[in-house]
Amino acid sequence: MKKRKGYDIAGYVDDIYTHPFEDTREERIEAALRSNNISHYRVKTIISGPIVESEIYPVWNSRRYAPPKPKSKGSSTAQKNLNEKNARKKFCRLLNANFTADDIWATFTYDQQHRPENVDGAIKEMQKYIKRLSAYVKKHSLPPLKYLYVTEYNDEEGKGNKVRIHHHLVTNFRDRDVAERLWKCGGRTNTRRLQPDDFNLEGLGRYLTKGKRRWNSSLNLEKPKVYTADSKFRSVRQVESLLIPTKAAEKLSKLYPHFIVLEPPKIYTNALYGGYYIYTRMRRAE
Repeated sequence: MKKRKGYDIAGYVDDIYTHPFEDTREERIEAALRSNNISHYRVKTIISGPIVESEIYPVWNSRRYAPPKPKSKGSSTAQKNLNEKNARKKFCRLLNANFTADDIWATFTYDQQHRPENVDGAIKEMQKYIKRLSAYVKKHSLPPLKYLYVTEYNDEEGKGNKVRIHHHLVTNFRDRDVAERLWKCGGRTNTRRLQPDDFNLEGLGRYLTKGKRRWNSSLNLEKPKVYTADSKFRSVRQVESLLIPTKAAEKLSKLYPHFIVLEPPKIYTNALYGGYYIYTRMRRAE
């Protein structure tokens, strides 16, 4: 179905709707959340491997009535936190879309002799390592190399000290012994199989993106699939059925019949503009 007209705030909806909704029957609160300026509700579905994220949010009649995008300068703490949040989402989705329990993740450190002067130097060493893996893959006719790696470091750079630094790598290169042998910078090498849980690899993704770090990936990673639909809810009243846990489970099972809901929908509101933002995570049924 063709997308209905209206002003879409998908790019910043979770920065506007931040107040958790508490189930209440107070008419004045419910009425305030039904803005006449909301055209309809849009359903955005993000599929990353076995994990599905569902975002249900209002589309406004025009930009004039819609919540404005939060303003923050590039150097502000708010902007930094927003950038980190978006980067973490992207990283976790790429992990889920590309790697399975058959793949590995590794940690590499440096000995004193090979310890890099700065982060850029460490990334160059990691790129050399990736080239060695790629050459091995090509020589032995293995599947094309796929990877995500994180370079984690501390704040010693610029203080006359070498940076305490290490790398985490997630890859479809499955020979752990060879992966460890090809690291040429001393230090510790530690490889292990990936262990997905109900949320697949999100827990690992959050762990790998903590602290001071920079990450890179191969160009052949599969991107998450994103779909939007405007025909799932005919009215605000239908959206509000998701505010009741028992009805939410029934409605979501109809919207996503081949997926298992992993947690109750997270519902957020904005008292100034009205409307709801509803976020749910699901997993593909075996």
